[in-house]
Amino acid sequence: MRPEVSLADTGRLFTILERILFLKGVDLFKNVDTERLGVIAEIAREIAIEAGEVISREGETGESLYIIKEGGLRITKEKEGKQYTLKNLVEGECFGVFSIFNDRPRSSGALANERTLLLEIRKNEFKKVLIANPEIAYNILEILSERISEMDNEIVLLNKALNENLTNNL
Repeated sequence: MRPEVSLADTGRLFTILERILFLKGVDLFKNVDTERLGVIAEIAREIAIEAGEVISREGETGESLYIIKEGGLRITKEKEGKQYTLKNLVEGECFGVFSIFNDRPRSSGALANERTLLLEIRKNEFKKVLIANPEIAYNILEILSERISEMDNEIVLLNKALNENLTNNL
């Protein structure tokens, strides 16, 4: 005799499978295998944010990593009382990555450009997953090291352009 599966169980299973498929397309998790993505999908929770709503504030201690499932937002920086947009993020992109690895204040804020659906992964739950699945941590470190390398290259190019501009203006 087969065990009965309730509609609630089926719905939950479908939600987990949907999240796994979504997470496969997120750059931060691209090297994580499907089985381990299932563990991450189980701890992620969906939150809806309305247009103009603040998701996180610069200077606050971050407790979560956010992944944009639908919609878009902007990362902001405040200087001399003015708010500047650093970049716009869209579906599949994430922010708050470093907040799940340290207790430092957020270096920027996040504000919804439109109604946005986010997957939130809380630091304490994610830490437990990483301790139980060190392969996930290693895969994320690979991606973060790629990003740092790309940023280093961008800094070199920016320095070169700045120096050329200064030289040309003398």
